[in-house]
Amino acid sequence: MGVTEEKQIVNTNCDIAWEYLKAGEYDLSIKYSQEALTTAERINFQSGVAQALTYIGSHYEEKGDYTVAIKHFFHALKIYDSLIATGSKERSLKFLKKSSATVLHNIGKAYMFQNDYKKALGYFHKALVFSKENGDKTAIAAHTGIIGVAYIYNFDYDSSLVYLLQAQKMDAELKNTSQSIYWLGNIGNVYYLKGQQEKDPNKKSEMNEKALLNYQEALKESRITGDKTLIASWLGNIGSINTESGKFEDAELYLNEGMALAEDMKALNMIKQFEESLSNLYEAWGKTDKALLHYKKFIAVRDSLYNDENTRNQTRIEMNYEFDKKQAIAKAEQEKKDEVTRIVIWSISSGLFLVLILAIFIFRSYKQKQKANVIITQQKEEVERQKQLVEDKQKEILDSIHYAKRIQQSLMPTMKYIEKQIGRLMK
Repeated sequence: MGVTEEKQIVNTNCDIAWEYLKAGEYDLSIKYSQEALTTAERINFQSGVAQALTYIGSHYEEKGDYTVAIKHFFHALKIYDSLIATGSKERSLKFLKKSSATVLHNIGKAYMFQNDYKKALGYFHKALVFSKENGDKTAIAAHTGIIGVAYIYNFDYDSSLVYLLQAQKMDAELKNTSQSIYWLGNIGNVYYLKGQQEKDPNKKSEMNEKALLNYQEALKESRITGDKTLIASWLGNIGSINTESGKFEDAELYLNEGMALAEDMKALNMIKQFEESLSNLYEAWGKTDKALLHYKKFIAVRDSLYNDENTRNQTRIEMNYEFDKKQAIAKAEQEKKDEVTRIVIWSISSGLFLVLILAIFIFRSYKQKQKANVIITQQKEEVERQKQLVEDKQKEILDSIHYAKRIQQSLMPTMKYIEKQIGRLMK
């Protein structure tokens, strides 16, 4: 089997893990996530490794093991940071940014479930910025909504309602049914909690009715989609309102059904909430033995979730991630500086080489010119010498001619002498 086929297997296993995760089938979800992780690590498929780590982290988050969840999330985030920084071609930049935003979102949820709302909001806002840059409308709605949920826990109900209504509207327009249901139920939470602040019994009752309508609608839609986590959440909320309204038997039915789902999913954070709600129910109902029993269970689960060792481990994981991130940034900056230095050195070396070549060319031209000048000088000297020889020869010839002429003249009688002799003969 080739690498391409094995990458496809990783992607398929991740998709299956995600579907099981949404359905609350956490044991099956982690099974497929682990298989995806094993294959991805073996073939060095880094984005596949990060995706599998994210789903494994989500599994532990739902089970309430936040330290292990955060460890996996930061590992995944580190891989995505590296792939984005190096311009990896394993996946598109848009996919990598979307995945990174998802991990930031999940880290925020892990801190929110541990009541660290300030830190949670910080990660949610980071995720929202990433998704806006990426133009991912579905993710923008998800981050907007979860910010609204965080504001619920932070007792800022007005801000919460603003964000939740925005998210619910966006997901309704995008036809993201599950998300829209989730925000609908949380809007119910806001109405319920705002009702708790009301001193006027009529206004409080009005808010509770609004909340109950939202919960019932959200429960009906969640039963259709089969989302166990959401079903359990709305059952718990309806049970709590019935407790407050004095409808204890109805409250018990809803809370027990929700607890059964939470235990089936092994979702510790949800189990904690149901134990507290059941304790409150039995206390209001006058069943103190049951109230105390569930309160003790609530304390035991809560302490297992929020002990100091977990907090220290999570802080250490986060600090390691931040340190590694700073180191990676520093390394990248140094590599950029080194690259600039290499370019400068190469440019200078190339320049010097060209200067050297030019100097050699000039020197060679100079030597050739100098040699030519020597030849020309020698040729001129030779011409001068030949000229001098010709002149000397010519002088010798002329001198010989002049000398012969003088001899001739000395040997031949003069014209007067000849005339005188001719005249004497004619007498």
